[in-house]
Amino acid sequence: MTDADRGAQAAQAQVTGGTHISFTYRWVHAPLAERLLAPAVRTMMRRANRTAMRRLATELAHHVPATGS
Repeated sequence: MTDADRGAQAAQAQVTGGTHISFTYRWVHAPLAERLLAPAVRTMMRRANRTAMRRLATELAHHVPATGS
């Protein structure tokens, strides 16, 4: 990140178990080219984050301790 962008993440425990994780990314000062490409960048970032979260969920599922231990 630079002075021109901001990013944040939040984690919230779910009543049913697990955690909901959300990410926010925004430009504070964006040049014209970046503003014009924003819809494509959002789509690419959304897809990349979805893939990363699926991979993380798969990895975490392999490391869940057995109940009662």
